[in-house]
Amino acid sequence: MEKEINIKTIDYLMDLSRMHLSEKEKERIEKDLNTILEYVKQLQAVDTSEINLDEELAKAKISQASSSEEDLDFDRDDLLDGFYQRRERWLEIPPIF
Repeated sequence: MEKEINIKTIDYLMDLSRMHLSEKEKERIEKDLNTILEYVKQLQAVDTSEINLDEELAKAKISQASSSEEDLDFDRDDLLDGFYQRRERWLEIPPIF
């Protein structure tokens, strides 16, 4: 089986993105991308001709609607009270940067 992604392709992508990788990193990315492509090929081989997309979407919407906030077993204020820093309805967290 011929690899679809090779080191030359990785080098080209790194040049386009102005990124620099070690040879070990390039080999790892090559392996990972080829594994992903193989998985996509397997997915493409699955016969989906019998699946009615409209029906599946309707099922998903029904499932999503049945798990509304009212169905959840918790009190919002109790959860907020458990947070260590709070300003009215808002949670205070330390800055990320």
